[in-house]
Amino acid sequence: MKPELGSLEAFDTALSTEYASLAAQMPDGPEASVQRRFGEYGVFPRLGWDLIGVGDAQALAENDPAILYGTIARFTKCAHACWGRPDERGLHWGGHDFCALVVPSLYSALLGKTYLASVFRCDRGLSVTGHGAYTHAANLMVCLECKPWQHMDKAVSNARAFVTSKGNSKADRAFVGFFLSIHAGDKAQVILALKTFAEAYSKSDWGRHKPLTKPTLIHAMIVYARFYLADPVDERTHRALVPGGRFDLWQQYERRHSEFEHAPHRFAGALGFLNALPVR
Repeated sequence: MKPELGSLEAFDTALSTEYASLAAQMPDGPEASVQRRFGEYGVFPRLGWDLIGVGDAQALAENDPAILYGTIARFTKCAHACWGRPDERGLHWGGHDFCALVVPSLYSALLGKTYLASVFRCDRGLSVTGHGAYTHAANLMVCLECKPWQHMDKAVSNARAFVTSKGNSKADRAFVGFFLSIHAGDKAQVILALKTFAEAYSKSDWGRHKPLTKPTLIHAMIVYARFYLADPVDERTHRALVPGGRFDLWQQYERRHSEFEHAPHRFAGALGFLNALPVR
């Protein structure tokens, strides 16, 4: 049964309970094996994706940007435990390559560029395995992080073919189009892609599988675009895409971000292994 999560504290409790349950099922297993299995089976989708919606709702209810920081810090660590470490074949959980980290890395943009830089390195090959929108987004994210990248021309060409194909969903085409437009430095097209993605979200697989994540993901995409655009998305558009008082709350978050970084979130006890994020 899926636990009821009404707060970050409830998430932490559920996470600890889940880890203890898995460890009890593997009494003779090496600790590293228990940790890896927990990352792959114990967090997503039962707890991890709901964390975003829980944090968003709690932060709004309490008007507390520190809760936003705690949400994204927790999510980034849990997502890295699931998808961040490749196996001996170089593949990540689910048989994907590094494209599995596209969405978690977008959320991590709310913490800064450190994690993004660690994932979308210049020595990456083309992403070829996984969900189509993710593979093209992953390649374009490397293009944005690494200029020049040896696979840039092919990555851009493949992404253009994806966004013009009617066989792909409207939400997926807009998602990839968002990165293409950033790469082209076209702010108007970035905004159009964001609006189209937001409009199509709820009726797509994005909304069906991750219904609580939309506001935070859209905001994270706007922040991500800010890293690369000379002229960021304007405030009026930003407010319209992140409704319900969220824009002002995220503005508070940005003003106090350095304060939160000086008191970083840390998982404790048996969950301490989740704190091991790459630093670059």
